[in-house]
Amino acid sequence: MTNTSQVGCMMRGYPSVVPYRRQSGGGGSSSVQALVGPIPAQAGAIGAAAQPVALKPGQTAVFFLMWSPQGVGCQVADGVSVNTPVSSTFAIVSFPFSFCGSAIQQSVVLPAGTIP
Repeated sequence: MTNTSQVGCMMRGYPSVVPYRRQSGGGGSSSVQALVGPIPAQAGAIGAAAQPVALKPGQTAVFFLMWSPQGVGCQVADGVSVNTPVSSTFAIVSFPFSFCGSAIQQSVVLPAGTIP
């Protein structure tokens, strides 16, 4: 996530993440039913508790997603819509993936350069 404004901002917490699937015939998209929860603390840096992340104009922050591509109750998504903890504007991130067990885990917003 990049701060595209002319002023600094502070982010803390979880972005809103909703998997989506394109509707056949090019008629838009719909959300995919999924439980999106936190990455566990034992996952290291990407399981860290929320801390403030200061972003000057042009700086970036990251977050991570984890899911299992094997198991029961698998679903297909074409990507995710995401908004930051400080914005109501969603961005569409296209990347096809399959997840099983209806669960996706996410990290809090972290400084760019955080290594899992």
